[in-house]
Amino acid sequence: MRLLVQKGDEISIRELATNIYSDLDVPKELREQFVKDRQRWRDHIDENSLIGHLTKKRNFTNGEVFDLLLYGGIAHANPNKVEMLYRLTKQGMYSTMVCASFLVSLGHFLEVVRSIRTTNLALLEHIRC
Repeated sequence: MRLLVQKGDEISIRELATNIYSDLDVPKELREQFVKDRQRWRDHIDENSLIGHLTKKRNFTNGEVFDLLLYGGIAHANPNKVEMLYRLTKQGMYSTMVCASFLVSLGHFLEVVRSIRTTNLALLEHIRC
């Protein structure tokens, strides 16, 4: 999962957009479907979550909560995110809201990935012909 959203990874959605779907030989309807799916994910992660930010006078975005749990919890890749996640989740019932927010984002992410998979399969079929 992390590889699909990680900057610079060759199979990330961003890299697919840059290296595959920007090619003029990709059929227009497949390129448009990919762009639509990618934008659906971007729109979701840019929305505010219900989780209040710990250091700023605003709520975390869905993307920030997703990153906190992905890079601070699951992957333990970022010490700052690990600390922020620890502070959020040690607050009792509030941790349930944090996890629920992540699960909602994960659901959106999986829908987008499934749709991109379908588009990728159609592109592979187009290339084989």
